[in-house]
This record gives sequence, structure tokens and C-alpha cells, in this order.
Amino acid sequence: MDRRETIVFDFDRTLTTFDTTLDFFQFCGRKKSFFLLRYYLYLFLWLMQKLELISNLQLKNWGVKLFIQPYHTEEMHQLAKEFSSRIKLNQIYDYNFKNECSNARVIIVSAAFKIFLEQLFPNIEIIATSLAIKEGRYFKIEEHIYGEKKAFKLLEKGVDKIDRIYTDSKSDLSMALMSAECYLVVNSKIKSITSNSCFDHACENTLKSKKIDYWSILFCRYQNLGLK
Repeated sequence: MDRRETIVFDFDRTLTTFDTTLDFFQFCGRKKSFFLLRYYLYLFLWLMQKLELISNLQLKNWGVKLFIQPYHTEEMHQLAKEFSSRIKLNQIYDYNFKNECSNARVIIVSAAFKIFLEQLFPNIEIIATSLAIKEGRYFKIEEHIYGEKKAFKLLEKGVDKIDRIYTDSKSDLSMALMSAECYLVVNSKIKSITSNSCFDHACENTLKSKKIDYWSILFCRYQNLGLK
């Protein structure tokens, strides 16, 4: 009997055009008072993270405190359901993801929040960032699925070899080293197909052209959500 292939997809900027974390924080935060004050405080912290004054994990925990903790967990699950229904997926999802799902074991491994990814992909294996609960509210990140943690979580699931990985990020090197083929996604298109031994070099040459929608970030507009 032929072995079933194992395919891994990153989520943000691989199956979407832009990152979804800020959209999720916005979506939750808009329903509470003083949203703009909290939003621009978060943008200040975002700039600090870009300057490497705080870590990505610290930034996300601030986002949880500012935009998610005000809700009870039941409310958050409803918000996550609403948010997931509005996410715009890209052509990598429309073609590659759907095609791979018909023939292989597909796993999404992402630093995005599990709370909405599970709503978006109810029949797909998800490894993603989880939230800790205190007094009926999510108050901080429980497990941040980023960098080497991604490969570690795959190994926990018994996956030590990947046939193909789709990613937009050099930070996924640990998973790329487990994969026979690496598909580098830039601006919703596959720009390079490389072996695991050449992944690091290919990232240097390929990922420089990634778009960042600074205007939407500055003026508090959604980047990945469609209107309903």
C-alpha cells in the first residue's frame, strides 16, 4: 500500500495575502469602548517589536490583554466564528491547498490563533497558538507556535518527515529541514520551489519582495477581511 503524503501549510501570508493577527485584534477590539486608543497603543508596541525592543510573543500578549481579555471565553468563541467566516483566502488556498487535501494528509502549522483557525478549517489538523484561561477569560498566550516550536509540535504528532511545505517565512526553517520540497509563497504566489538544503538561501533571494500594507495598518483598516 502506498504511503500517504504529508503536506504542511503555514497560514498567514501563505493562505492569506497579509497577516491575520492584527485583523483579529481589530475585529475583537472594535466592539469595546476606547478602541482607537488601545489600537494606537498596540501600534506603538508593534513599532517597538520591529525595532527589536520587545519580542513578538510580548507584542501578542499585549494584544491579548488589550483586545481579547475584555471578553468571556463564550463571547470570544462567537467572535472567532464570525471572524473566520470573513477571512479572505488567496489563490494558494483555492488551488494548491484544496488539491493537496484531496490526496494527502494536510496539516496547518501556524503562529496564528487556534481559536479562529479551528473554525475556519474544521476538518483539517491544526497546530496553532493557544490561549490560557483565567477566571473565564483568555488572558495570555499559552503556547506560541513559532520557529522551532513548529517542528517540535509536528514531532509530538508523530510527523518526522514532510513531503511538501508551503510557507512565506524563513522562520519556518525547522519544518523545512523535515521536508523533501519547500514551496516559498510571496504575495499569494509560489515564487520558488527548493530542497530543504537550499531553503535558507532561497529565502534570502525570494522573500524580499513581500508586500506590507502600511496604509491599512496606520488607518486601522482590515487587510484580510471581506464585507458581509
